Amino acid sequence: MWASDGGAFVNRTPSVLPGTWPLALAGAVAVHDSQRRVTRLIGAPLGASSFGTWEWDGGSLLPVVSPTNPQGQFGAAAAYDPTRNVTLLFGGGTSAGLNYGDTWELGAT
Repeated sequence: MWASDGGAFVNRTPSVLPGTWPLALAGAVAVHDSQRRVTRLIGAPLGASSFGTWEWDGGSLLPVVSPTNPQGQFGAAAAYDPTRNVTLLFGGGTSAGLNYGDTWELGAT
């Protein structure tokens, strides 16, 4: 995990990865929740059929548990809405060329 405060990037990856860290992600997006001061990482672990979501607080990367997750949507776009305090995920598709036009919303956890 690389982080920057607007200057140089610093490698924050622990030397021993905790079991909660995702494996390599395909088509991942990151979006910053400015109210909670976390960055959400949304992506599909390689070979998985559904997305996972993790939150980085500058020191820990923890999974977000949700009863439903989008399917593996490579190339999706994400944005944070500070007025409603939600993360939005739109579109994307599969490696086989199937494109989705759906929108997902994740509130504060």
